[in-house]
Amino acid sequence: MKVDKLLEQVYEPILPSLHKVEEEIVNRLSIDYDFPLKKYVSMGKRLRPASLLFMARAYTGLERGAIILATAIELIHASSLIHDDIVDEAQFRRDNLALNYRFGNSVAVLAGDFVFSRAIMATNELRNPDIMDVFLSSVLVMVEGEFLEEILKFEDRLKEDFYYKVIYKKTASLFEASFKLGALWRGMNSEVQETARKLGYNFGMAYQIIDDCEDLFSDTDSDISLEKITLPVIGALINSSNHHEISLDMELEELKRFVIENDGYEYALGKAKVFLDNGIKLLEKLPDRDVVENLENFYNYLNYKREEVLKGVLDASSA
Repeated sequence: MKVDKLLEQVYEPILPSLHKVEEEIVNRLSIDYDFPLKKYVSMGKRLRPASLLFMARAYTGLERGAIILATAIELIHASSLIHDDIVDEAQFRRDNLALNYRFGNSVAVLAGDFVFSRAIMATNELRNPDIMDVFLSSVLVMVEGEFLEEILKFEDRLKEDFYYKVIYKKTASLFEASFKLGALWRGMNSEVQETARKLGYNFGMAYQIIDDCEDLFSDTDSDISLEKITLPVIGALINSSNHHEISLDMELEELKRFVIENDGYEYALGKAKVFLDNGIKLLEKLPDRDVVENLENFYNYLNYKREEVLKGVLDASSA
């Protein structure tokens, strides 16, 4: 698990449970050979399992069902990243060589399938058809998102509604499942489960928008080189009213300048704030005050990240 100090503070109520999740991940990814799969999966921030644990009030690390579910959610996420890197021909994942780049596509495909299978087996141990239904439905939506992103024509990639559709399927759907599964495991009624799902939707949508802004503003290769146009670019195009001002062969610095000059980051981060505000409003519908407080801190962490990216953009604009 790789978290900053602020996120570690947010995680404090569920740290015993998150440590149990880490142990489960290590145990379930053990193989009879020296291969760095466990190390690769151990590098995430654990936002998705944390979502489930907060919603499930899994604070002590003794909530076996919630620990298994949280582990399965993280393993599904990890398997999707492995397959993403293969499709994108990525060289790096979290500052390390991607599995496909280091070992080749064949090994990476099998590694992704292995992690995916472990996730399904973990969920099946609970012998709960309602949980399995939510879990598998989210997996299906995620795969649909991957497929949609690959087949979209370039002109459709420039449309905001398609962007939202893709990030919902690829990212927010698993956050939806994480929040809802936490409520379901606790035996909450259908109304609370639906509120939990909506909380996950808003959190996931905001998270991906902020992440896309952060990626484009950083010094890493731009997603546009992979024909993956994100919301700050779309926002800049909307503000400029000229879709011919970008092309797939643009240099990263040229693209960033275009986005800054046309307030693309402000546009995208403003949309992220709408999702965050919508999610925070939903918290009042939850029956447990400790859950409300913990999830409010979780949302505030994401809003802090949003503000940090925006501050960096504004500083760069005035430089």
